[in-house]
Amino acid sequence: MSLKDRADFGARLKDRETGGAVIAVIGPRIVGYVIVSWSGADEDQVRRLAPDVPLMFCLRVDERYRCRGIGTRLVQRAEALLAERGFDRVLIGVDHANERARRLYQALGYRTVDGLGRLGAEGESYEVMARATARA
Repeated sequence: MSLKDRADFGARLKDRETGGAVIAVIGPRIVGYVIVSWSGADEDQVRRLAPDVPLMFCLRVDERYRCRGIGTRLVQRAEALLAERGFDRVLIGVDHANERARRLYQALGYRTVDGLGRLGAEGESYEVMARATARA
């Protein structure tokens, strides 16, 4: 059985009013997570272009477990949970310096949201990408 099959990708989402987290656990160790906001982005310019669209951010996988499909499974599980909640689209924030994450999101079907450009402070800029959920 592969590492990604042994990981617990169950619905470990803490359902709160504004969102929660999906986490990957192997044995007693948390090896990855992604944060999900049901209420969407905080930035006004994002809200204007994508009102009421949930946002995923802070996808993290422990360095020792990268390139094993865990990040992909976390994103897919979060998308499935959003679809179950009735959302047909999702946004994800990606740091401009994180080319590896951008390639992952593009491979999963995410595309840059036109009209936003770079967001965030100098040296910490990011872009917003979007895709339809399985419900769409």
